[in-house]
Amino acid sequence: MNVNPASATGLGPTLREWCYPAFCAGCEDRLPPGLHALCPACRYEAFSASAREWTYLPQSVRFVDVLWNFDKGSGLQDLLHRLKYARQPGIGVELGQCVGQQLIPSMLESNGLQAESCLLLPVPAHKARKRRRGYNQAERIACGIAQATGIEMCPESDVLRNRNTRSQTGLSEAQRARNMKDVFQIADPEGFCVRRRDRTIVIVDDVITTGATVFALADLLHGLGKGDDARGERGLGGVGAVGVASG
Repeated sequence: MNVNPASATGLGPTLREWCYPAFCAGCEDRLPPGLHALCPACRYEAFSASAREWTYLPQSVRFVDVLWNFDKGSGLQDLLHRLKYARQPGIGVELGQCVGQQLIPSMLESNGLQAESCLLLPVPAHKARKRRRGYNQAERIACGIAQATGIEMCPESDVLRNRNTRSQTGLSEAQRARNMKDVFQIADPEGFCVRRRDRTIVIVDDVITTGATVFALADLLHGLGKGDDARGERGLGGVGAVGVASG
């Protein structure tokens, strides 16, 4: 009997995984079927917990939390590189699930929040960069967080990135801030405030280093909330940010 691998139920993925096995970035063991980044054990043990303490947060930002420290040359660097440059969006979803399982519960508790009172907002990618990469890695991470926590995610169309900025890598803190000035735009400010009223917006990014990117986006959202307050209405419930790693 001839079997068409493309049409045989379950056979295609099995053959692909057999021919091109994936290995855990933490322990380098072969991964179980369906996983692309970390084995179940290394999801909790592969990388050090974040020790980053934010000595400065702008008025627009209620909290910033990241799951792991970023170590150059580590398995985490390899994972993030594969996510951003090797067209492996599944890694983003898995990393988001790790953030959702290990970071979000304590984040909610420490800030007196409930999952249903929050909204995830992935940092927007410029359309040219998204077209070249095939996806927005922050959106893939946010998708994983949503799957793990049930927190609703804002549509990507809510916020636009109107300028294709240069990479933040190698820039000083001041240069990073200038690079992100006036980069983001709310597609429908009034509609956004109506739909998101009283909800805490949680900005999602992959690596948060100086915070220039998430702070620029938070400032924009905070301005919308202030506008509501000035009209005697209740605005957004606040803005925070979460990431996979601190730079």
